[in-house]
Amino acid sequence: MKSKTYLWVVAVVGLTILGVNQSRAQIVYESFSYTNGQNLSGLNGGIGFSGAWTAANPANSQIGTGSLSDGNLVVQGNDLAISGKVDSGNVGNADNLSRTLTTNLGGAGQDIWVSFLMEKTAGAGSYGGLILGTGATQVGAVSNGKGLFIGYSGAAFSIGPNGAAAGLSGGTVTTGTPQFIVANLNYTTATGGTITLYLNATPGGSLGTALGSTTFSLNSFGQIGFASLSGVLFDEIRIGDSYLSVSPIPEPAPYTLLGIGFLALILVQINRKRLLA
Repeated sequence: MKSKTYLWVVAVVGLTILGVNQSRAQIVYESFSYTNGQNLSGLNGGIGFSGAWTAANPANSQIGTGSLSDGNLVVQGNDLAISGKVDSGNVGNADNLSRTLTTNLGGAGQDIWVSFLMEKTAGAGSYGGLILGTGATQVGAVSNGKGLFIGYSGAAFSIGPNGAAAGLSGGTVTTGTPQFIVANLNYTTATGGTITLYLNATPGGSLGTALGSTTFSLNSFGQIGFASLSGVLFDEIRIGDSYLSVSPIPEPAPYTLLGIGFLALILVQINRKRLLA
């Protein structure tokens, strides 16, 4: 009777673990799983997008070799190497590099999480980062309608309106070291809220201490893009509804969990026989 009860416990625990994993809603994911040397423009892998990447200057954004990494963060494919000016300030400008999402994200009461890996290489330009926005004018009352910037400016990390003074600046950018960047957009109104930046998060674990928070003004966004002069690598872009959804780590496969359960049952049976002996 005890062994049957234990079997049910093992089954419930296994299903609970799988259920928790499935509840982590990852909405957007781009791993740059393309062939090394390809121009990013026209490529359409990943999930959560309605079309391919578009670039005004395709030669300025190419697929690099191998993935950036941070701790146990799940990575795959290659990275994106920016070798010339790109700016997703709005879709029609001379240096645009952007991609449209399947659906607009954000709005009153929404909690959006964004993460990506970024590395500033030797000789890199004075800024580099990810842009969130929408449409030809990047919806939102931000610097000339150019979207929300998450990245670095000068020697410090920065978030705020693209092309304008940073709402938050701090920390130190280390050249040649991949940085796991996590941002939480907490929409308190239909047009904005508070954004918090984390630089010391442990993938799949603790967020650590936030660098800080600042208010932002941005209607629901339906595009992502990049702003950089040159010499910046990007990888593993994720957007989700929780921190765990944008910081996945390797997890036991279902068969592994099942094997652990059977092993536990065998140990219970052995122990039971010893007690009856």
